[in-house]
Amino acid sequence: MITGQLRGTLLAALGFAASLMTPATVVGQSTYLIDTGAGSTSSIGSASLFASGSTTCSPQPQCAAAFQFLAAQFTLPEAASISSIEAWMSGNTAGSVAVKIRAADLNGLPAPIQPPLYSPSNVYAQTYSIPGRIGAGWVVFSNYSAVLAAGTYWVTIEPVAGSGFNSSMPGGAPAPLAKYAYFGNGNTGYRTLTDFPNFPNSSKLGIRIAGSKFSGLAFGTATRVSAAGSHFSSCCPFNIDRISQAISDFSPVQSDALTVSYIFEIPGAYVHGRGKIIENGLTAGAYSTMDLASGAGRGVAFRTFMNMSNVAKTFRVNATLDGAYFNAGGLARAGIYAFDTTQFSNTLAAGGPSAADFLLSADDVSRIANVSANISLARFFPAGTLLASDLDVANFTIGQVSSLPMATGFITVQPGGTVTVMFDVATYAPSGGSANFANTLKPAANLFTDTSNVPVVEMVAIGPSAPNPPAVAALALAPATATTPLGELATATATATTTGGATVADTPLTFTITSGPNAGLTVTVSTDLNGEATLTYTSGTLGTDAIQATAGTVQSNIVQTTWQTGPLDHLAITPISATIAAGGSQSYAVEAFDAFNNSRGDVTGNATFSITPDGSCAGATCTASVPGSHTVVATFGEKTAQAALTVTGATGYTFQGFFAPVDNAPVLNVVKAGSAVPVKFSLNGNQGLNILSTGYPTSQPIVCDTASAADAIEETVAAGGSSLSYDATTDRYVYVWKTDKAWANTCRQLNVKLSDGSSHLASFKFTK
Repeated sequence: MITGQLRGTLLAALGFAASLMTPATVVGQSTYLIDTGAGSTSSIGSASLFASGSTTCSPQPQCAAAFQFLAAQFTLPEAASISSIEAWMSGNTAGSVAVKIRAADLNGLPAPIQPPLYSPSNVYAQTYSIPGRIGAGWVVFSNYSAVLAAGTYWVTIEPVAGSGFNSSMPGGAPAPLAKYAYFGNGNTGYRTLTDFPNFPNSSKLGIRIAGSKFSGLAFGTATRVSAAGSHFSSCCPFNIDRISQAISDFSPVQSDALTVSYIFEIPGAYVHGRGKIIENGLTAGAYSTMDLASGAGRGVAFRTFMNMSNVAKTFRVNATLDGAYFNAGGLARAGIYAFDTTQFSNTLAAGGPSAADFLLSADDVSRIANVSANISLARFFPAGTLLASDLDVANFTIGQVSSLPMATGFITVQPGGTVTVMFDVATYAPSGGSANFANTLKPAANLFTDTSNVPVVEMVAIGPSAPNPPAVAALALAPATATTPLGELATATATATTTGGATVADTPLTFTITSGPNAGLTVTVSTDLNGEATLTYTSGTLGTDAIQATAGTVQSNIVQTTWQTGPLDHLAITPISATIAAGGSQSYAVEAFDAFNNSRGDVTGNATFSITPDGSCAGATCTASVPGSHTVVATFGEKTAQAALTVTGATGYTFQGFFAPVDNAPVLNVVKAGSAVPVKFSLNGNQGLNILSTGYPTSQPIVCDTASAADAIEETVAAGGSSLSYDATTDRYVYVWKTDKAWANTCRQLNVKLSDGSSHLASFKFTK
């Protein structure tokens, strides 16, 4: 029994119709695919078409070449052949006109290159000779003979320069198209056509396109999500499983993207599966992330393609799988399949209540979690149905977003023949794991390529299709600057907009860190319904990252994230060990660090010190009188650091010093690195030269305390190395300390430890 909250959200689910499985390769009856209705009959305020400028203008010949073209954007929800194109015009002089079909450029306007030719008879640019006429009416450009896949295109009407053609296209069409454009001599490209001043609706031109739609063949998407585990301290086991689908109903207008998503929310766990059809291709994916449970997601998308050329085509199917594992990791497997359309359709039609149930109901959490289990969807189809496939396991490093290229073997499709392509992603996440492969098995840059790796453009997706998202014209990245502690999450959000300022949803944006400690990091994120996509990441290195987002050739502004020292993580105390005589004292210094061992500075003055088992501390100096091992503890910001202090018996040498030129602590002695420093002290008489503890004197690095008093060493000596001597005249020992040039710009502490166990310290700062 599930006592927690269980919620399933079906974003889209369309009924499955058995009739859609009947393959067809014929084109239906010609009809108007696009019909805006006629424009007005007045040429006043209308847009014009010119093959040349005025013959009486000045200066010649420049003004005589002032030609102008007009264009209109249209969308085909499914593949179609184009038989004729018509334009509503008001009178004209005789001349020649080129009628072209173009794709959209990055600004959503007509591109300079027309779509590729699918066969010799399918031409996307035809030139017509137009006789002179008067009055307003439809001008018909017949026998166009183009074949187009589902998608958004531009039809452009371009008078042939110098041919003499001159006409106007009155606006006011009752059912105008979404966009119109114009080209004038000297322009770098097409520009958006807007209403003329004082003439409302003058930019709404009349366009009719006649043709025949291809019969839609099987295509659709489905997802399955499963979870098994327990919650509320393992008291309540659960096992849930849901399948959803979105199958096209082949309605005349199919404008929405076919997307399915289920999200189950349970205390401590959720799992997400997804499948989607994109324009002229396929995308599938799944996502699983679990806390107190294990779960699996699966997404499937399939689509049928027809060979529109008049020759057989041999090709393979190419795809890319993107994704990542996090925390405890998981498992992801992907498959791309090419099926015989007839057998695929017949098998699905006979397989059960829906294609989704047939394809997804056999594999549960345990099977998807078992990397050795056969979860290939091809196993459900009769022999001969599968023409080619590629099945792979995503062996990605945890925490690293990666890509896996995939490709089937080669297949051959005859002219007018079809093939059904299916994409499949299955993910599993154990308790505490995450496998993020949502919506990430997608067509490669070229979905079909031949044996020479040349794109095969003649394979056209048929049936309804989601419209192309509007082109991204601008990207705004924010915030401009941000400061984030190491180890925490930084975010940068990009907003994608069109030329008109409308936001662009469901479009992949690529975030790249162009410079800084994390330079080279690249992440692709799709925009949400608000046109926003967010990069979220963390850093373990100090510095400033420069971040930029791109969509194709469109680039955002560059923003900066500065990584500063992280929160206090630990302390370091120096010296870490020391020895003093009973009744003596020892001074300490404390430095703070973050989790990545970056210094947060000297905190000696703000730290508190204690000593056990006896003794006392005044500031950073601790004193003890009982011989034995002691522990000194420094505390700052709820963090502590410990040092060992050995206290020797009261008997021993009577140490006096240090004497000039060396000052006693806490003075910081300043000396040039590489110098030989005479360190002078007295032991109340000549005690011989065997007064030093083995291995001493020694020195170790310390934090340069800028608050301490500093005194320059006035006296140095020439020496090849360190040495110890006794001067009976002054009753002083002289230890000549040879310093190292490499110590420049650092601070060190000299420890003169005597054979009685007492240590005597002096601090130095070295200059170049």
